[in-house]
Amino acid sequence: MGRYSPNADWATHHPEAPALSLIVAVDTMDAGTRRSIDHMLKVVGESPCEVIVAAREIWPDAPPELTVVACTSDSRGVRFDQAASRAKGRILAFLDDRVRLPDGWPQRVIKFFDDPAIAIAGGPVLPRSWSRAERVSALLLKGHLGMAPTASISPTDQPRIVAELTQSNVLIRNDVFRRVGGFRTPHAGGETLRLCHNVRLLLGCTINYEPDLAVLARTRPFPGPFLAETAAAGRTRGDIARRSPEVAPFHRYALPSLVTLVVLLEVALFLIPVPHHPWKAALVGGALLLVLYLMQAGRVAFGKGPARISDRVLAALGVPLVTVTYGVAFVRGFFDTGWRL
Repeated sequence: MGRYSPNADWATHHPEAPALSLIVAVDTMDAGTRRSIDHMLKVVGESPCEVIVAAREIWPDAPPELTVVACTSDSRGVRFDQAASRAKGRILAFLDDRVRLPDGWPQRVIKFFDDPAIAIAGGPVLPRSWSRAERVSALLLKGHLGMAPTASISPTDQPRIVAELTQSNVLIRNDVFRRVGGFRTPHAGGETLRLCHNVRLLLGCTINYEPDLAVLARTRPFPGPFLAETAAAGRTRGDIARRSPEVAPFHRYALPSLVTLVVLLEVALFLIPVPHHPWKAALVGGALLLVLYLMQAGRVAFGKGPARISDRVLAALGVPLVTVTYGVAFVRGFFDTGWRL
């Protein structure tokens, strides 16, 4: 294992370089994307920052303040690597086009990285919601037990050392990023997970979670788009757990899958005749499922923050769908050797 020592001479070697490079992943150039980019430019303002768009298509009428790097790869990691090769800032911020930056966010990032011990960090992605479907998704993200990687970290959490960061809010020193070779993920999915693993393994760095560096993002509406995103995350985790267990240990993400297997066992016990009183095993499995459900539903239904009672009820009822969706997708990703996003 290597050790990281900060490059104190970065400013000396790059006197004209900005302090922060915002690298934004863009899948489709639509009106919503343009609004998000315009908002980022507004928040950046006169800060010592540059904004680079890692796009899948050419943006001919892009604002002059932007640098657009087009790459058709399905892997966000490949697109980020291409864009980062053009970045000049001593700090790289990897975001997606759904993100909204709070006022003063660039200044807080720069100040946080003034500590030479900080190599890589990130904050939560706080949900923004307008419709009922988005509000239900936001409640699930806030209150879910964290079984699925789509779960958000509560803004009330304290700063701490974590194993990985959310894909939509990754902050890393430019020299650290280059030293580990970037994301290096030819396949879509798990890009941030691999980056965090390499930074820990190759450089011995700790990964800092800082609630003050939170960003905002619209949630996917529940149930369809939200469950589709959950399934994609589950398949990715299962695939990585099979191919690279050192990056994503199976036990860390297996609980929803085990819950799903218990559900399938429950169904089998009632549909398939089995001697020796199978109802006893079914009763034990059902009790376990009930306890897990009540724990999760309780966090969703009685979580902190303002929310309509009807939204909380719908979110609590939706908890089993999230867990089973993620669990089935995880199992598929783990055993389907030909699967790719």
